[in-house]
Amino acid sequence: MDSKDLTFKVTINKAVKRLTVVFFALILIAIIICLATYSGNNANLIIPAILALSVVVSLWYSPKQITLGPETLTVKRRIGSRKIPLVNIISIERYEGMWTDIRICGIGGVFGFTGWFTGDKGRYFAYVGDHHNAFIITTSKKRKYVMSCDRPDELVAEVKRRIGMRNEA
Repeated sequence: MDSKDLTFKVTINKAVKRLTVVFFALILIAIIICLATYSGNNANLIIPAILALSVVVSLWYSPKQITLGPETLTVKRRIGSRKIPLVNIISIERYEGMWTDIRICGIGGVFGFTGWFTGDKGRYFAYVGDHHNAFIITTSKKRKYVMSCDRPDELVAEVKRRIGMRNEA
């Protein structure tokens, strides 16, 4: 079973979808107002540029799927991916506390939850679509990641099985 890649879809919950729609509406209104009041001063274009950049960054980091391969756990984002070698994972468990954690730097609800957060488990980087399906990974490099997928219990159990087999060898 280890040679086969397992793929887990990351979906966002209804609240996140609503927040994303509201965010886009506010961004669009702000850009329209800035452009409508444009008076030839290029400084007026800074706000629309920053707003557009925030949309791109939010989309870039938003998780799409998680693939568990023979040697890595890969978070596929809308643009790019993040690979965590299984040999570096020292623990993985379900995580229920994300909803109350504090965002340090990142996006808290637009296309999901991505960025640096802190809470009961310390500081971590999040790739989460639905906080109800979250799990936390701790690596040997003292890094922590919180992620989510549609079948978190299955993913957590399979990673535990694989790292357990490694520890027994």
